[in-house]
Amino acid sequence: MLRNMNISKKFNFSIVIVSTIAIIIGVVVLKWYAYKTEQTTYTHLKEDLQVLANAKINSKKTTGISNAVSISNDGRIRKALENQKRDLAVEALKLIIPMYKKSTPYKNIKIQIFNNNNTSYVKSWSLKKWGNDLSFRASVVKVNAEHKAVTSFEIGNTGLKLNAVIPVYDFKNEKPVGSLEFKQGLNSVAKEFEESSSSFLLLMDGSLKRKPIPTDKQFKNYQISQKFINQEFLKDANKINMEELFNNGYLLSDNYLITYIEIKDFQDKKLGIALLGKKLDVVNETIEAAQHLIEIALAIIVGLVLLLVISNTIILRKVILNPLRNLENGLEGFFRYLNRTTNSVAQLDESSLDEFGKMAKSINANIIQIEKGLELDLGVYGEIMSFCEQMEKGHFNVRINLRADNPRINHSVESLNNFANVLQQNMDNILKILEEYSNYHYMDSIDDNGLHGYLKRLADGTNTLGAAITQMLVENKQNGLTLDNSSAILLKNVDKLNNNSNSAAASLEETAAALEEITSNISNNTTNVIKMAEYAKSVTTSANEGQSLASQTTKAMDEIDTEVNAINEAISVIDQIAFQTNILSLNAAVEAATAGEAGKGFAVVAQEVRNLASRSAEAANEIKTLVTNAKDKADSGKSISNKMIEGYNGLNDNISKTIELISNVETASKEQQTGIVQINDAVNSLDQQTQQNAKIASQTHDVAVQTDTIAKLVVSNADEKEFIGKDSVKGRTTEDVKEIERRNSANDHKYKGAEKRKDRNIASKKSTIKPVVSNNSKDEWASF
Repeated sequence: MLRNMNISKKFNFSIVIVSTIAIIIGVVVLKWYAYKTEQTTYTHLKEDLQVLANAKINSKKTTGISNAVSISNDGRIRKALENQKRDLAVEALKLIIPMYKKSTPYKNIKIQIFNNNNTSYVKSWSLKKWGNDLSFRASVVKVNAEHKAVTSFEIGNTGLKLNAVIPVYDFKNEKPVGSLEFKQGLNSVAKEFEESSSSFLLLMDGSLKRKPIPTDKQFKNYQISQKFINQEFLKDANKINMEELFNNGYLLSDNYLITYIEIKDFQDKKLGIALLGKKLDVVNETIEAAQHLIEIALAIIVGLVLLLVISNTIILRKVILNPLRNLENGLEGFFRYLNRTTNSVAQLDESSLDEFGKMAKSINANIIQIEKGLELDLGVYGEIMSFCEQMEKGHFNVRINLRADNPRINHSVESLNNFANVLQQNMDNILKILEEYSNYHYMDSIDDNGLHGYLKRLADGTNTLGAAITQMLVENKQNGLTLDNSSAILLKNVDKLNNNSNSAAASLEETAAALEEITSNISNNTTNVIKMAEYAKSVTTSANEGQSLASQTTKAMDEIDTEVNAINEAISVIDQIAFQTNILSLNAAVEAATAGEAGKGFAVVAQEVRNLASRSAEAANEIKTLVTNAKDKADSGKSISNKMIEGYNGLNDNISKTIELISNVETASKEQQTGIVQINDAVNSLDQQTQQNAKIASQTHDVAVQTDTIAKLVVSNADEKEFIGKDSVKGRTTEDVKEIERRNSANDHKYKGAEKRKDRNIASKKSTIKPVVSNNSKDEWASF
């Protein structure tokens, strides 16, 4: 649709669209801001109510602690606990409670005193009841156990209570004597909320109740825990969804913004909630004021947009459209001149001093410059055509000398001249290298850095040719050097072969003579071995006789040993008789001494008998010694005889082995004699072969001389050419030649197949090369 409109309509249409979009955006933004302001107001109000409620509750906690401390410092209460005088504590509370209700705003207060064993001592609301076990009260147990004050919400029979429990000390003895509790309701907090158009409602979780909840104290699943209640707020609160309230944080009822805070004890256990409300008429005053400001801002934006549309329309017609029409007419005449439909062009009206006047001046200056440039361009076009014709004929030294006014044409001229320079330079380099190759000089190559397309392929082909020729020359020289080295080694080895053949012939003659002598010696040895066998048999007979005599000697020694043992036994009997005779003589001497004078003669006889016994014993000992020596000699002879028998046994064994060895030697000597005969025959045959080898070595020497001459000729021809690596070429070693033969043998089939594929690829590439035609297409220019 816009294509068919003029600039005025397009501009007006654009202004209307932009203005409409701006108004819509402004309305949306302001409405969003109004909504955001409303939500922010509600959120801030919710936070303010929660902060206020927590501050009031914390203030009540602080008041409870302070009042509990003040009351516990009453001397009558301390003395009542120290001395267990309950009447004294009752009297004190009767005076304290009325005073607090009269002089403070807290009317619903209760005080309870506890013993250290967690039992009730005095209750201000029931002075006649005491001694109840309160171990179920966590706050009381904690204070009596740790002697530190605790202030917290707790569950009572009528709902939630705010209790402050502190320890009571006997300062004289520095020990706790009990504890005191200050109970508070939150009616005062609810009344303070009402003063600021707000409401406060303390609710205990119904699942924690100790007694049935009265009907007037029921609120959904909660128990109302305060006496002062705003019935209007309670009515609105009954209509809300508690689950939705907990999820969103606040809700709007008919007349209130309602939020809540959680009520927890000192152990962080949730006991209930406190519903907080703010009247909506107070809240809406702030929101309505913000919305009124937003409506005023929206009206201002709409007025400004309409004013902008009208002013832009007037300015467009007078300031822009009329000069544009003049500029359009002038440009149409200029384009007709550029398209060669007219030979002249009229300049534009540049009398205006605004931007359109400046544009007209610029266009007029460009018209004059373009007229001059077109004349120069026509001259360059003619020279370019002449350049192309000369290049087509192969004259690469022509250049374009004129320059046009158009930078693009000049750039094309520079590109053509650069192309000619590069082409001529590379053709000169290639021709120079080819001329050097024709003179057997292969040291230089063409630098193909920066070349592309066919020029790079031509340079690479020339370099490949030089590299192939260089490789061929290197291999020729290497093969020549290898052949030269091998022929020298061959000549040296052939000379050694001649000398060795002559030496071998002489050595064979000497060997034959030595073998004849060895054969004679072996025959003599065989005869001697036979005689040794006969002598060995004689020695065996003598050894058997000696063994028989040694056995008889051993038998005689055994008989002597038996007799000596009998003599030993007789000597033992004599020795026993001498011993007994000696004892009898001693007894006789004793008896003689006892008889006195009458026994003197008997004592002399006894002494002689004793002497005789002593000499008999000495003689027996001497005989025993001689017999023992004779027995030792007999045993020694017997041992020697046994060793002689063993020696004869060993001698018989050795003689048997010796005879066996002599028999083996005899057999071996006969076999050696047969082998020596065969060796003689082999040596004679080897002598004939050695004579033939000497003749072959002489012929091989002649062939080696011819091979050495050819190798030196190959190396000389390679040295006459100049190529890379000529001076560093070395002949292959024997290991290199063996490795090449092994690799060629293993890969011969695979290598031949690869060579065939390579030849086919080269032929295929050559068949696809096309000559450069003279029309110089864009692709050919791009490749250069």
